[in-house]
Amino acid sequence: MLKNRRKGMRVLITGGGTGGHLYPALSVAGLLQELDNHCQILFVGTSDGLESKVVPGAGYSFRQIKAGKWPRKISFQGIRDLASLGKGYLQGVGIIREFRPDAVFATGGYVSVPLGLAAVTMKVPLFLHEQNSIPGMANKLLSRWAEVIFTTFKTDKGSFPEKAKLVHSGLP
Repeated sequence: MLKNRRKGMRVLITGGGTGGHLYPALSVAGLLQELDNHCQILFVGTSDGLESKVVPGAGYSFRQIKAGKWPRKISFQGIRDLASLGKGYLQGVGIIREFRPDAVFATGGYVSVPLGLAAVTMKVPLFLHEQNSIPGMANKLLSRWAEVIFTTFKTDKGSFPEKAKLVHSGLP
């Protein structure tokens, strides 16, 4: 599933905006480094999200991208958010080209969308974690391309695409 091309895996982790997305991502990063002390982790988030302060404080590398919320209705703000999403996608492609991750792990939140889409187009395996009993918009959108979707709750299979591989992992 994952191709280890060099000493230690490289994992790009994204998700944030709130602690509900960020702290599980930090737990997974810590576990990955426990399992492989050569594992290289790069977090990607927004400049105004909680992750911009917490991730560097936890000792992880952090890159910022633009990310707009997925518009639910047509409005001026919705158009601006779509433009930010497009810019974030292009920034994500650049970060993936530079970092060359073996996998992208996304925990949801609007910042996950541009990185998840960039991973899919760059053919980098995408893994998701859903913390809620009802999946959020970002994970629902990205779920059709995920290798595995880890869930906190025994999520109803109908919440994700029929072919989705769900693994009940609990909350990290």
